[in-house]
Amino acid sequence: MNHKKGYRSAEEAARSKAAQVPGATIDENCRCGLVHVDLPAAPPVLALKTRARLRPVSAKRRQENRERKAMAAALWPDGRPLCFVPWCGHWADDLHEPLTRARGGSITDPENAFPLCRPHHDEVTFRPESELGWAYDLGLLRHSWDAPRGGEVA
Repeated sequence: MNHKKGYRSAEEAARSKAAQVPGATIDENCRCGLVHVDLPAAPPVLALKTRARLRPVSAKRRQENRERKAMAAALWPDGRPLCFVPWCGHWADDLHEPLTRARGGSITDPENAFPLCRPHHDEVTFRPESELGWAYDLGLLRHSWDAPRGGEVA
């Protein structure tokens, strides 16, 4: 019994799999020594009518992206800045928002944009917040209750 799931032979395994597929049959007439399982034909694919192509980015988001690009060019006219993390000397690849849009932040707010290299941006974005005390100390992570409200000044 060297087959998976305790089958005594490959033939027994094939017959068991064929029994699990509705409409499958086993070709008993072949003399090649292999078990041939005939599967039922797949149902035809229905053609769906579409009225318009889906846009990957909304018009509002495209406008925000243009504003963000202009903001970055205004903040760093010389080109790419260095990573904001003091002990890192790499060029920045991404703009990180400490206060995410889900928490009330804006991607077009210059006060909410920090240049980070890809490794640090990934670390701040994907690691558990409990391990990122240094990111809170540098202001790279904020909670919505730390954000200024309405007309308040930070």
